[in-house]
Amino acid sequence: MELLREQEHELTGQIQKLERIKGMVQPRLEHTAQGICIGKERIWTADCPEENIFLGPALPEDCELLDGWNCLPAFYEACIEQNIPIGLTVGSLVEYDEGAGKLSDKPARYFCRLPKGQYPDFHTKPAGKYAIGTKYMGYGGNTAVLYRQIFDYIEEHGLTVCGNAYEEFLIDEIGEKDISRYMLQTAIQVKDNK
Repeated sequence: MELLREQEHELTGQIQKLERIKGMVQPRLEHTAQGICIGKERIWTADCPEENIFLGPALPEDCELLDGWNCLPAFYEACIEQNIPIGLTVGSLVEYDEGAGKLSDKPARYFCRLPKGQYPDFHTKPAGKYAIGTKYMGYGGNTAVLYRQIFDYIEEHGLTVCGNAYEEFLIDEIGEKDISRYMLQTAIQVKDNK
């Protein structure tokens, strides 16, 4: 009887491990499928649901975008401390400064979206309207062009930035060998000018 209980305990542990791996792979599949469905660079708005995300430590103020790779180990260490696998897609959070009424010039933190129901609530990406843009670019590419296109769209459609921007690669080295085919998506929370 004791041997059966030990085997059951071991199997339960293996099942939990496989569920966590599935929880890492599933978002990657969804992001890649989403990027493939979008298929081209474009800008649009969407009403997005609330999402549980994990925010890493604040990036150093002197951190340059191309130096961002040097800051990833601290993010991964924070994930490990919270039992979050490091295989989830990592994005960048660009904070909205309410006093200035604009977004910061560069990312403030790394984040990852957490699969529903598998983790406690860490931080909430608010539900609401987002202006979303996609652009094919490799790591270290110039995001200023994409932001300019999104800001032009926001102005043309009578919208105002009212929250953070979330940058994520929908298609990355996991789903595409050609670095020029990596697809960055930036979603900026907006509201109607009324």
